[in-house]
Amino acid sequence: MNNRKKESAVSPVISIILILVLVVALSGIVFIYVSGMISNITKPTFIAPDIDVTQYYGKNTVTLKNLAGDTIYLNVNHLHNNKMGVYIDTPSGTYRANPVPGVDQFSPGTQLIVYNTDTGYQITQNAADLVLPTVLSIPKGPLNVRLIDENSQILIAKRDFDIKQPLTPTPTPTPTETITPTSTVTQTPTQTLTVTPTITLTPTPTPIDTITPTSTITQTPTQTLTATPTITLTPTPTPIDTITPTSTITQTPTQTSTITITPTITIIPSPTVTKGPQPSIWKIKPTKGKPGEFVWPALDIDGTGFQNGATIRLSQPGRLDIPCTNVHVMTSVYAWCDLDIPDDAMGAYNVILINPDGQFAILKEGFKVKK
Repeated sequence: MNNRKKESAVSPVISIILILVLVVALSGIVFIYVSGMISNITKPTFIAPDIDVTQYYGKNTVTLKNLAGDTIYLNVNHLHNNKMGVYIDTPSGTYRANPVPGVDQFSPGTQLIVYNTDTGYQITQNAADLVLPTVLSIPKGPLNVRLIDENSQILIAKRDFDIKQPLTPTPTPTPTETITPTSTVTQTPTQTLTVTPTITLTPTPTPIDTITPTSTITQTPTQTLTATPTITLTPTPTPIDTITPTSTITQTPTQTSTITITPTITIIPSPTVTKGPQPSIWKIKPTKGKPGEFVWPALDIDGTGFQNGATIRLSQPGRLDIPCTNVHVMTSVYAWCDLDIPDDAMGAYNVILINPDGQFAILKEGFKVKK
């Protein structure tokens, strides 16, 4: 009986110690596991993208717009966490588009253009790069565009296309117009100068048959003419008088006329006037709205020849124009603005963009208002 009581007294102590050891061990394991998970959690990249297929210079390309969200870096070797990869899936395979030198960020309000080359797909922000002969059109057929967060490998956005025909018209660049004014100056004034000399004759007769007259003629006309046009001077002296007294006397006057003319003609041509390229509007988004509606997030406009300081408005014959506010010209091919549709607006409106140099573009009946 005594031996049984001693064994039963030792057993509960050992069991409690074992339970405490297990609780401490499990707590440590859970703490280490949870700490490791928290340290590996990264904030996913957030953007509101707009993916579309657009044709530049007869070549199919993919346009990406960052409407809102984070600033994303396209270089996979960048140290920043927000890194994005653009992947193109075609029937011939899957490709990762690489940014050209100088293109690294994808910030809100900017636009990227993905185009095809012999060496793979490239990303640029300048539409002028697409005129190079090395740029190829994206082949017709199924096309899948995926935006991937390179850190977490999470799909940010995806859109499928089936390229069958051109979606938008090919932009035609407009050459710079140079105006060279023509100035013609015709001046034909004629001035005639008539000089009439004065002749003084003083004959001195003597009772002798020989007469020796004395004649003095003095004439020093001084004239200074300064004229801008061409001047023709024709002096016309008075013919010499012949006096015939008892004997014949012949007078030969001497006349000296000095005229100095220095014409100066200065022609200042008009300055050369240089205008920018003629803008054009290819498409807008959205294309319709309701009376009294505020278009959100914005009215997007694609085209060419956009300049900073441009204005945008909607126009319809017989109605007041609807001006767009908060106009932002992001590049020469993309702009956006806020549009507040009046309550009494109705029907189809022309979309008009006017550059600061006075040149403008019109998209006829591009926006429709209906209930």
